[in-house]
Amino acid sequence: MRRIFIILTMLMTLSIGIYAQKPTTTKPSVKELLSAATSSKPLGNFSTLAKKNGYRGIETATDYGIKTTYVKNVGSGGKSVELTISLLDIDTFEYIIATSFTPAVFKAWEAQIKALGFYFDKHDTQDAFRGSTQEYWHYTKPGYPPISISQNSYNKEYMLIIGNSY
Repeated sequence: MRRIFIILTMLMTLSIGIYAQKPTTTKPSVKELLSAATSSKPLGNFSTLAKKNGYRGIETATDYGIKTTYVKNVGSGGKSVELTISLLDIDTFEYIIATSFTPAVFKAWEAQIKALGFYFDKHDTQDAFRGSTQEYWHYTKPGYPPISISQNSYNKEYMLIIGNSY
């Protein structure tokens, strides 16, 4: 009985350790988000993907279409990360934005973008709120929406942007 308890304890510790090391804020992956963006039903696929990865949704209609945001609290600080999709109408994709506050997630997005065959186009910096700057790295691949990753100098928020929203 004691051996079973020790084995179960070791297995639980191992599984918790493995789970804790997963960069959960890179979920869904760039590939999954790109697939939703280029699908025939971007809103439905995006919503399914967000819910599958533990995000909760807030859907709003705008004057020009639909904007849906999903939020998830991550990390010990309880920071919220978001997934947002904007559509001109129910099936006309405009952009997807994912946010994070972790530099490792930014690096993971960059590696995923390159692994998907996107090419670096340019880097630019724009003025942002409270005297901060927003840096952008832009990537393209023929036949796909452009992808950008960015970093804000004020609050160290990182964004993955699929489509033209910057």
